[in-house]
Formats: sequence, structure tokens, C-alpha cells
Amino acid sequence: MPPLPLPIRILTTWGVILPLALLAQWALSPLTETWHPVLRLTATISLVVPIAVTWGLPLAMRAAASLGRTRRKLR
Repeated sequence: MPPLPLPIRILTTWGVILPLALLAQWALSPLTETWHPVLRLTATISLVVPIAVTWGLPLAMRAAASLGRTRRKLR
């Protein structure tokens, strides 16, 4: 499978990481609301990045590639 174009990879990455980061911040907020902002950010990143890299991005990239193949077939 050829690599996806750069703009598609960028949009897919943001489409995975932004919702995961928002969800993690919301889920961690009761626990971390009194923490320093740097510690809150570290906790969010420590949770989001491994999930995004191992699960979210591969799944989203496969979905984007599949949509691209389907579009090319329709032309």
C-alpha cells in the first residue's frame, strides 16, 4: 500500500489525537483540577500518545486508505 498523501495523514492524525486529548482531559479533570497545568498536560499526554500511536492512528490510517481506494474505484 502506498503511503497516504501528507495532508491526509495530517488531518487523520489531528482527527485521532484531538478527540482523545479532549476525552482524557475531561476524564482526568476531577483528579487533576488542583494540579499545576504542566502536570495536567503531562498526565494527558502520557495517556493519549500511547493510545493514539498503538491503536487510534493505525486504525484511522487504514480507514482513510480504504476510503481513498473506494473513491478511485468510483471514478
